[in-house]
Parts: sequence; C-alpha cells; structure tokens
Amino acid sequence: MPDRTLRLLNRLKLFTHKPDGWISRGPLCSEQGVKCEDRMQDDWIHDLRRAFAHADSVSIEALAAICSLISAPDGVPVVQQGERPDAVYIVVTGSLAAYHQAADGQETLLDRFGAGDIIGDIGFITGEARPATIRAVRNSELLRITREDLQAAVARCPGVLLAICSTAVQRLQGARPTVAAPFRFRTFCVIPSDDTIDSRPIIEKIARNLERFGTVTIVSADQGTERSSAWFSELERRFDFVLFQADRGPTAWTRFCLRQCDRIVLVAHGDAEPSDSDALGPSRTHVPRNTPLSLMLLWRDAIVPARTAAWMKYVNPSGHHHIRSSRDIERATRLIAGRGSGLVLSGGGARALAHVGVIDALRKHDVQIDAIGGTSIGGIVAAVFALEWDLAETIRSLAAAFSRRRFSDFTVPRTSLFSERAFIRTLGRCFGDIGIEDSPIPLFCVSTNLTEGISAIHRSGRLETWLRATSAVPGICPPIIEQNVVYVDGGVLNNMPTDAVRDFGVASVIAVDVGSSPEGQGRSGGESSVPNILDLLWRVGTIGSDTAANRVRRECDVMLRPEVGKVGLFGWDAYEKAIAAGYQAALEHLDEINAAVGRIA
Repeated sequence: MPDRTLRLLNRLKLFTHKPDGWISRGPLCSEQGVKCEDRMQDDWIHDLRRAFAHADSVSIEALAAICSLISAPDGVPVVQQGERPDAVYIVVTGSLAAYHQAADGQETLLDRFGAGDIIGDIGFITGEARPATIRAVRNSELLRITREDLQAAVARCPGVLLAICSTAVQRLQGARPTVAAPFRFRTFCVIPSDDTIDSRPIIEKIARNLERFGTVTIVSADQGTERSSAWFSELERRFDFVLFQADRGPTAWTRFCLRQCDRIVLVAHGDAEPSDSDALGPSRTHVPRNTPLSLMLLWRDAIVPARTAAWMKYVNPSGHHHIRSSRDIERATRLIAGRGSGLVLSGGGARALAHVGVIDALRKHDVQIDAIGGTSIGGIVAAVFALEWDLAETIRSLAAAFSRRRFSDFTVPRTSLFSERAFIRTLGRCFGDIGIEDSPIPLFCVSTNLTEGISAIHRSGRLETWLRATSAVPGICPPIIEQNVVYVDGGVLNNMPTDAVRDFGVASVIAVDVGSSPEGQGRSGGESSVPNILDLLWRVGTIGSDTAANRVRRECDVMLRPEVGKVGLFGWDAYEKAIAAGYQAALEHLDEINAAVGRIA
C-alpha cells in the first residue's frame, strides 16, 4: 500500500486487519472520545493506569473521558519532527520508534516505545516543537488526547497535570546513560528458514522460558487468519508475550506476522547453505525496515567455524544465537526478550587474571552469564569463557606463556619494545581460525582505532586478530593493521566497555574493574614505589579512558573491584593471588549480584 494512502487511512482511522494487509471497515473510533466498537472505556482506564502509575482515580477517569483510540500500521508516523505538539499519546499495543533527521537526511534511532509508554507529555508541558519523528515499527494502537482537551481537563481536574508532569520527570531521569536498558520486546515472529525445520518445538521451548517473566501465548495461522485487529490487540492486553508461528516462505500469514512483531526470530540449520533460505522474501522485501532480526542457528553437534559468518553475511541479523541444547535456548530467550545478564571485564595486565576468580564464583553460585566481553586481557579471559573452555587451566597456560616468553621477545624499538612473535604463536595455537561470532556465548572485545581516534567494538571477525589488537598496549606491543587501519589496546579509550554489552539484549550488567589503580598499586614487582618503563608506557597508553571512567562505571548494575594491589601489571607469576582476589570480591557482592540479576524479571 503506498505511503500516501497509508497516511490518509491513518488520519481517517479506518483500519482493521486481515493476514494479507490492512483494509477499511468503517471508523475504528471517533475523535470525540466515543467508545470504540471493540474497546470499552473501562479498558482505557486500565491502559491509562499502566501509563500513569502514580495518578489518582479521579485523574485517570478524567483522562479516559477525553481519549480516542487510533491505529497506526507499520511505518506510519504519529509525530513529525519540527511540528508543534497537538496531542499526547499512550501506547496500548505495538511498538514505535523515535528518529532524529539530520540536515543531510540521515536518520538516527533515539528511542523505542512499547505498551504503557507515553509520547508527547514533555511537549505538552514545554510547548516546544517535536525534536524527532515517531513512527510505528509494527501494527500499533494508541490512545490519543488532544492538547485542547488535555488543557480543559487540567482546568477541571488539576491532578491530571500532576500525572503528566510526574511521568515526564521520571522519563527524563530514566533517559540518563546510567540507566540505559534494552527495549523489552513482547511480540515475536518465529520463522523457519526451510522446510526441514519444524519451528513448533522451538517456539514451545521459548514460551516455557518466557513464562519466568510473564504470561505467554502462541498464535499459529490456523488461530489467527481472518481475525480482526481488536482480537490481536486483546491478545497483547491479556498476555505479556505473544509468539507468532510463521509459515516457511512469504505467505500472507507470514507477512502479517512480520508486521505484527517487535522482533523476528529466524531459525536455521547452521550447516545449511544460507542461499537455501527465502523465508524472508527476496532481498528481505517483506521485513519491516526497523524490526530487529535475531538468527537462531541449530547445530547437530559442534559449531562449525566459518558457517556462522556465512549466515550473518547473508541475513545481516541484529543478533545471533547458537542452539545445541535446552540451555542455549534459555540463554537465547533471555537475550531476545531484552532480559539477559552480561559480564564486562576490564584490562589491567596480570591483575586481569582476577576475572577468572570472579567467573568461578559466579558459576558456583548459579549466576547466569548470557553475554560477555572486555578489553585487553579482560577480552582474552572473556573469549576463553565464551568458548566454554576450561577457563582456569587455559588462562594459567596463557599466563605462563606471557611470563616466560612474551616479554623476553625484545626487538629494535621501531613500533614497540617487543615483537610479540611468541605471543602471536600462543594465541594462534589456542584460537586458530575461530571467529568471534562462533562463540557459543555472545562475545565482544574492544580495541582502539588509532586512525580515526575512536573505540572499536568487535563482535565478528577472526578472534586471534582482535585479541591481539585489544591487548596491544602502545609502545609495548606492536599495533594491528587491518585494511589500512591501525588498532591498539582498547584501554586507550575504553577500559570498561559496559556500554557495548547492552547491544546483546542485556538488562543487568556486572562489571569487574582491575584497571583503576590506587596510588602505589600496579608496579611490575608489586613493591617498588617508582614505576619502571613498562608501567609508565601502560599508564600513558591507557590514561585516556580514565576521563570517562566514572560515567562508564555508573552504567553497570554491580561493580566489582578485586583487591589486586600486590599483583603487578606484568606479575604473571602471581596469577593465583589474582584469581583468589577475584573470587573473594564476587563472594562479598553476591547478594548485590543476585538482586541485580533478579530485577530483570
């Protein structure tokens, strides 16, 4: 349907649904707040109470009396950037996104809105022009209250203004980067990539895992075909999560499911050829532009290196998950629903071996880690954990290699003091041709792009290459050059990358900081008050990230700082002390960690 027609129909409120698209059926509601055919005013009171949680009953009833219900199909703008505010909207069902358009026409995603969210309340208070365009990213329903009606209601019932102001203030407080959290998706379209996949068992397992967070229903083509928009809206009101079981291939039902969901989940065999999949239509023509897509790769045995990269290149998902067991599905479910828990590990030379103790303590006390990443040695520890290897044994072997070989490999100081030949051989033996995207647990590491002066987050590519880059301390280790770009240690700009882990769908972040060193800590021998040249180079190379350290640390839910003052930056022989310090730090904060992870439900 052309955009112009959609805008016209949206203005006239003439939408209902059939699986092959939107058709008119007469007015869904009036602009005067008359009751809808399928939605009574009592239902609006329920929706308003969800949005204005602290408002009194009189104010809620006053708002319900002036509401009207509008439908916004995928792609239809509700608010236009630059316009003067003319209404306040409360999202009943669906999902919308806010975009800011720059002078060159490029759009930047600013925020997402789901059921219970309010749009336009700040504009009502300030009267300023809209700073962004807000569009439906799937079929949505909203309660609309005109500015004139709202002003009249405030005059009759001052409590309405208090309700509006309190929610606006709460959102402004929540807009701070210290509480950044992923959008919590509620409706999912699960679609098989080919005829050999029966998606029903996968959907049922996802549903069972989602029941930890709320009520769940599954809708198949037999149940949903020819249903009205009111029927689907009622589903979203009754259930916290709705799983749409799509057909294989771009059928009318599949196209509707793609328009109706917050997130698409494509299920495929990891060892199959990506070209065999046309479930999303030619060139993904049926996929709404702004709907995130998660790729679930099913493996009969072990994950095959390079196959993941081929799938990701073909599908270009916003996230991917390796499925070999029920435990993998549990992890994937938490992440696609925006309720995962993540662990972030800082750099800090040999002191970063404390991360091994932290992870050991979390494992023994059943704290789930759904995604992990880090900087420098923290990135290496994260990689070993994400690959599900024997963490303590592998890290001890690497520490021994670092201690005996890495820093005896002196070279003529052209780009660094050490040639790193031994270190490169050690990493090559450990990680081979494994890609970051091949790790069973979602993984990232961070380096610094010196060419452009920015932090670089690596979620794909050859693992050995980016582990070398993330630990390449300037002046000590040679930089990595990829496609004429120079990369060095991630700690130069971001030694605590808590911001990067949230892109995996993480709601709760645990961070371990061994990089910030109080006075007297971090000497190579652990005793001398005078730093040697290695200490100086490390501090100079990573001091740039200290300016943002306090802000970044506030973005996590729990911050652990193991007592590693007696372990030098290059004191690899003291790995047992570092591991013990990390284990103790995790135990001391276990209640805080469990509370943070528990809040995601």
